[in-house]
Amino acid sequence: MEESPKPLNNLAGAAISAGVATLLYLLTTTIGAKLALTPLEGGSLATRLSVVVRSALLAVGTGATMIFGVVALGLVLLTIKQINQNKKTE
Repeated sequence: MEESPKPLNNLAGAAISAGVATLLYLLTTTIGAKLALTPLEGGSLATRLSVVVRSALLAVGTGATMIFGVVALGLVLLTIKQINQNKKTE
């Protein structure tokens, strides 16, 4: 039978995941601000493609931020659950 991860390991993973999420958030907001300040001119195909690439870049950054944030939250909640279970069994 496999042993469940220890609460301290969960919190270490949560801290790492939260740190990555914070860095991704800062990176995404910086990229979004720079792209917003750079206007696109013209109606050519290249202009439309650049809009799609910009949108995809921001979507990937936001999605990755959300994934790491949810993982950090899940690990914290798992730690709380394990601590409560340990208190009930003692």
